[in-house]
Amino acid sequence: PPPPPPPPPPLLQPSPTAQKAAKSSKEKSNQSMDLPRRAVDQTCVDVFWLDTLPPSFLDEAADLLNFQWPRSHHARVRSLERKSNLPLPRSLCMCENVKMVDSQADFTSMRLIGHARLHQCEEDDVIVESVIIKSNLRGSGLGRALMNAVESEARGMKKRRIFLSTSDKQTFYHHLGYVDSPLPPKAIVGNTELLGKEEAQHLLSRLARGDSQCGSTSWLVKEIRAI
Repeated sequence: PPPPPPPPPPLLQPSPTAQKAAKSSKEKSNQSMDLPRRAVDQTCVDVFWLDTLPPSFLDEAADLLNFQWPRSHHARVRSLERKSNLPLPRSLCMCENVKMVDSQADFTSMRLIGHARLHQCEEDDVIVESVIIKSNLRGSGLGRALMNAVESEARGMKKRRIFLSTSDKQTFYHHLGYVDSPLPPKAIVGNTELLGKEEAQHLLSRLARGDSQCGSTSWLVKEIRAI
């Protein structure tokens, strides 16, 4: 009789570290999807610069961003730390349960529910990115309120325009007065930190060919003060 076939090669198993990371990511994803929708008392909502909040809010901001755009917690925290120093870039955080004691915010019961990050662009322009509201609180006007705060801060810095990019929230930003921009501002073309390596390389190659399309994202801009 013919010899028995050789046993199949063993299946390659991910390393314990990779398995742990995948499990953690899946658990967090499930937690975010399972959060029940709830209302927020917007009279107790306010915005703060991340670097003015206690250190625990750095972890809250990292977790909020990683639910939407997964990466390692350590890398996210380092990124936020690097972007929270004066001058720009800087992170603006929306918090609920804000209580004032002797004209100072009481951080004890506050919880972070939104985030946006401002970067210097041209001399008179800024770009806002990583705009997010906690998933179970969306649709209640908090996103609009967060962007109003972003624009207010930018005006206070004497900025003229705000740029942003999005792949799926064009209608939301159009309702806020943002209009399509044919190209991103020159100061961030090729910036892999903001665009991601693939998007930045794609955009650079298209611009070299004279193509005005911006890859997978749409760029929008809004004038926030008169010229």
